[in-house]
Amino acid sequence: MNRDYTRRASMRLVLVMVSSLVLTACGDGGKPTAETEGHAAEAGDYERGPHRGRMLRNGDLAIEITIFEDGVEPEFHVYAYRKDKPLDPREVQLSVELTRLGGKVDRFSFTPQEDYLRGAGVVTEPHSFDVKVRASQGGQSHQWTYPSYEGRTTISAQAARAGGVKTEIAGGADVAELVDMAGRVEITPEGKG
Repeated sequence: MNRDYTRRASMRLVLVMVSSLVLTACGDGGKPTAETEGHAAEAGDYERGPHRGRMLRNGDLAIEITIFEDGVEPEFHVYAYRKDKPLDPREVQLSVELTRLGGKVDRFSFTPQEDYLRGAGVVTEPHSFDVKVRASQGGQSHQWTYPSYEGRTTISAQAARAGGVKTEIAGGADVAELVDMAGRVEITPEGKG
């Protein structure tokens, strides 16, 4: 009995050590890179506007981009400012392109609504993409690009090797699940089975 306890304790210790090694191997060593700077931006390391959206500035023009989800499907609400004062949304023409993993591009046009520009269409999940914003106001054109990554991670080849992670090319396969069940099928009074 004492030997079983020692064996289980040893296995737990080995499991903890291996888990620690894998987690340590996935770390970046504290060195900032373009990838970690992108994750910092995801965590909110950028200028926010009065509506808690991302502020984009070019000269006197500023654009605040938000994804509004309160009681509706996710949609863009964009607020425009000139010299940090709200601008009539009818004075701004705006378009946004979202480039997702795999190269799919979602395009949004905008129409004025109350004090903001409302995006035409739903911003589907995941909210993880490269963003290109084009705006024109007062005869001037402006363009911004930035990453907006949600839930992405990058594991270096060295960390993958250390953690025992391997990748292979996936191929086609038939997948089926059979479940034996007892019972009978009847037609409902409405005539639907």
